[in-house]
Formats: sequence, structure tokens, C-alpha cells
Amino acid sequence: VLVPEVRDSAKTVTVSVREAPFRSTRVGLGLNTTEFGQAEFRYTLYNWFGGARRVDIRAATGNLFARQLYGKSIFGNSVPLGIGDNVDTRFLSPTWEIGATLAQPLVLDARASLGFGVSTHRRSIPGIVIDRGDGANGSLTWRFMNHVLGSLTYQFEENRVEAGDLYFCIDFGVCGLNTIGALRGTHRLSPLALSMRAERTDDPLAPTRGYNVRFELEHASTFTASDFRYNRLNGEASIYVPQRRAVLAIHVHAGWVQSLQGSASALGVVGDSGGIVHPRMRFYAGGAQSVRGFGENQLGPRVLTIDPARLLHPTDSASVVACTIASITNGTCDPNIARSSEFVPLPLGGNTLIEASVEYRMPISKNMKAAVFVDAGSVLGQRLNVPSGSRSAITPGFGIRYNSPIGPVRVDLGIRPAVSEELAVVTQIMNSDGTLHLVQLKTLKRYNPLEGAGGFLSQITNRLQLHLAIGEAW
Repeated sequence: VLVPEVRDSAKTVTVSVREAPFRSTRVGLGLNTTEFGQAEFRYTLYNWFGGARRVDIRAATGNLFARQLYGKSIFGNSVPLGIGDNVDTRFLSPTWEIGATLAQPLVLDARASLGFGVSTHRRSIPGIVIDRGDGANGSLTWRFMNHVLGSLTYQFEENRVEAGDLYFCIDFGVCGLNTIGALRGTHRLSPLALSMRAERTDDPLAPTRGYNVRFELEHASTFTASDFRYNRLNGEASIYVPQRRAVLAIHVHAGWVQSLQGSASALGVVGDSGGIVHPRMRFYAGGAQSVRGFGENQLGPRVLTIDPARLLHPTDSASVVACTIASITNGTCDPNIARSSEFVPLPLGGNTLIEASVEYRMPISKNMKAAVFVDAGSVLGQRLNVPSGSRSAITPGFGIRYNSPIGPVRVDLGIRPAVSEELAVVTQIMNSDGTLHLVQLKTLKRYNPLEGAGGFLSQITNRLQLHLAIGEAW
């Protein structure tokens, strides 16, 4: 649709209609600090054997060159360390996803269509776990009106979580080797989901007016043949208001998930293990599309890990009393003898999420825009029995966008609040037979990521969080 730019209120509008190609191929390459190199291939068949039937085939891979880039310059912040300085190399192996979907319009009503799909994947939830699965799904989609879609989807998936003992002990509160072995096995993750989506913006990559709304309700239980059993709500909305040449963008996001009774026994876990939720269904905050004053998934419940050698031989050994093997083993070691910089914070995820952001985007040249923003978020819910700590934050920031042929290239700097929090500490001890076991220390660490920063300039730079991405945050 072409509308000429003329002053007269009467205009000649040109509408051009052309037949789309029956086949399309897309190839994409990317690079970011979270998932390193990425590549994607998508092939679409339109009107497959007639009837407006469509087939989509997609293959994608990530974590390319992760072993070479990890720890270099800005790369590697999202890969969790083990206890000590050893990187869990599973997080540096390539991730992948392969899938095919078939969309079949219904004959009796053009507003509805059936969908069927199969997929297999090895995904990384940055800084959390590796998620593997093979599954199939079916869906019924209904177009209620232009730009408003509703879908009812059932997904059957055989799923396996890849992570070290540290993850299961911290995130699930389950440290027994037999129980961890059960959680590492293959389980069914099969939710029934109802979703609604309304999209009415003038540009999918850099909207200047309109709104996007999305809402999802999921249920998984014995009724859906799922071992992970839960109820989950997730909704978000974005509004774009033009301000002369600028744009005011407002975004809100809220979510809630609750494990159902019987989930632990279905997963082979015995004892008091309530609250087991698949890591993919938990909520995380912090990152390039969330509260930008924090790194990926770093806002919310966290736990600290530390190499036991730094407790046995602290840096400031002249002014503190070092821990002993015995005090670490029985958990009485005081972790506050070590500097905050020697601890590694690991995110746990939460059961409740609330986020809100306001961003003002203004042009500064033909292809450049500047933005100022304020992000706020709160993530609640964890397995460890420790004080609540700081799980909420408000972070302002600013950024630059460059309008490239593939979308706006975004550079954002979020300002991290200068707060300290008391967090639980987990370390490890070697048994007499050479095996390792995890120990949660009884004393909390007063953790301050800015502790030990030098002068005024260092205090400022250490509070800045850099994000690089393609496309607006929302």
C-alpha cells in the first residue's frame, strides 16, 4: 500500500498485489556475548499439495566458537563456573534445534487452522542449565479479528536436564546422589497451553506506535501425561506512543508458576522435595531484554560459590582467621573472611516475576537514535531457607541504536544499584575416597559486587552493565 506525500487531503492510494513465491529460504548469522556465534536456516513451502497448506522447516545452532571466545574480553559472563575456577564445559558445547511444522487451514472456517509439529533440541538457559528434549505438538489457532489470535496447544516432550551436582543441590534443594540421578533422567514435560496474542504496531523491529499484548496459561499434570506438574501464568504488554519525532515505549511483564502435588514422586524424588519446577518454566530477570542494570538472569534469588582454597588461605590472611577443613566440613566456616570478588553468584530463578520499563527513543541523525530508560523488576521464590535478600531493583540507563539493513543494532548501558545483600554460600570438600561433596555454610556472606573497587572512576565503571543486541528490547 503506497500513500503519496502530498498536502491535498484527497490522495490517490496505490495498492499492489502479487503472488508470493511457493518456496522461501532464509539463512541468518549472529554473534552476542551470551550465546556466542549462532546460525539459523529456515525453509518454507507454501500451498503444499494445495489448500493453502504450509510447511516450515527450521534448523538453528548456537554456542559456536564458545571454547575459543569464553573468557576473552566481554565474552563468557553467562557461563556458570563450577566451584573453583573450572568451567563446566557442557555449557561451551554447541546448542541446536531442529523442527518442522505443518499448518492446515480448516475448510469450514477460514479463521481457524490446525498445526502439527515435531522437534528436537539441545538448548542452554544462560547461566542455569542445558535443556535437552524431543517432542511433538498439536495446536488449534483461531483468528478472532485482525491482529488478534488465540491458540490451544498440547506439547508432548521427553526432556532431560544436563547440569552438575551443584545445580540440583542449590536449585532444587536436593543433594543426595540417588535423588540427583533421578532428576538427571529423562522425564515427560507435557503441558496444555492456552495463549492469546494481539499485535498492532507499525513496524515489527522498531515500532513507533501501537501495542503488543501476549498472555499464556499452562497446565501440566497426570491429565496431560506430564512428570513435571505445574500451573503457570505469563503475560506481557508493550505500548508505543509517538512524541513528535520521538517515541515513548512502555513495557510490563508478569508471571507466576506453582508446582503441583505429585510432581516429586513422578520424577523419582523421595522426601520433602516440594516446589520442583522445570528450569525452563521458572522466571528469570536481568539482561538485554529485561532489567538492563544486571547481567543475564542475575536479578533475583542467587547463591554464591567459592573455591575452598580461598577460605583456607584468604587474601587478607593477616587480618582474618582462616577457615579449616573441619570448619568447612561442618559448615561453621565464616565466608566473610573472603572478598566479594572471590565469589561466583549463580541465579536460581523464581516462581513470581514482575517487571516494568519505560524508554524514550529519540532520533539524533538519519540512521542513529538515542534512548534513555528506567527498568524495574522483582523475582521471588527459591529453594534455600535463607533471608530474602535483595531480589528487586530499579536500574536507569541509556543507549544508542543504529538502523542497519537487518534491524536496529542496539548498545545499552544499564546502571547497577550499589547494594549489598546477604546470600547463602556453597563450597565443596574432598572425601577420603577422593570424591567431592557439597557443603552449604551456615553463615551468610555479605556480598557487595563493588567491594574493593578503587577510586571514584572505578566505582562508576563497575556499576555499568553493557548489552549488545540486534532489535529493540521489546
